[in-house]
Amino acid sequence: MNGRWTHHKMKLILSPSRLQGLNRVDSMGTLAHRTLLNFIESDDINGFRLFLDSHQIQVDDRDDNGTTTLMVCASKGLIQYVRELISHGCDVNIQDLDNWTALLCAAKGGFLEIVEILLENGAEIEHRDMGNW
Repeated sequence: MNGRWTHHKMKLILSPSRLQGLNRVDSMGTLAHRTLLNFIESDDINGFRLFLDSHQIQVDDRDDNGTTTLMVCASKGLIQYVRELISHGCDVNIQDLDNWTALLCAAKGGFLEIVEILLENGAEIEHRDMGNW
């Protein structure tokens, strides 16, 4: 299994009765947000897809800085994950507490293909962060 999530294991651990409301459980964001980040960290795109497909979650959940999963993926150049999040309806223009968006994260990292994907999906090209960048 190599640490990958199986469908059965996910159903057991992430059953609706256990995830009811997916409330904040600590200061690092929601359980759903942290779960998505765990799939990214373990490079498990299939688990990521399965989790998004099988649970009613807020795709735009954030951590304490307001960072979304899309921003994390954009800053790391994770094209497949960016596409999955967009296909599940994430907002490409959400800002964190410093007014950063996924577009700024991708541009800073030099991930041109992600920049293009975000622009094709409505990212605001004229957006500025707190420092007016």
